Amino acid sequence: MTYDDVVRRFVEKFPEFEEAARIELAQSRHEEGQLAYVFFGNVLDPFLRTELHSIKHWKLLDRVFEFLESMATSDDERVQELLALGTLSYLWNDVRTADKAKTFMRKRTRVMSDEIESRVRKG
Repeated sequence: MTYDDVVRRFVEKFPEFEEAARIELAQSRHEEGQLAYVFFGNVLDPFLRTELHSIKHWKLLDRVFEFLESMATSDDERVQELLALGTLSYLWNDVRTADKAKTFMRKRTRVMSDEIESRVRKG
């Protein structure tokens, strides 16, 4: 997985996000190279926060975290940075959300989240 194809891969794996992604990306005025941050920030992150509060779609949420783990283990450092800055840091804006997210995280995603948690708690 590369930074240039991360959004395409996500939408292929999760067609339920295709329409929201198309609308968001068509309406967004983003700088070159920021497409993935726009998608994750405006489509995926709000879904995660809402879903982590309700846990109504457990299987979908689990699959999303499986995808996030593939981002965490990507050879492309920009994909890892997108995950850390564009999603995990967002989850840490609300400690309760982040704590719930931990139950779904795989090994590398959890390590990244723990590093962010440490920085957040140090303030």
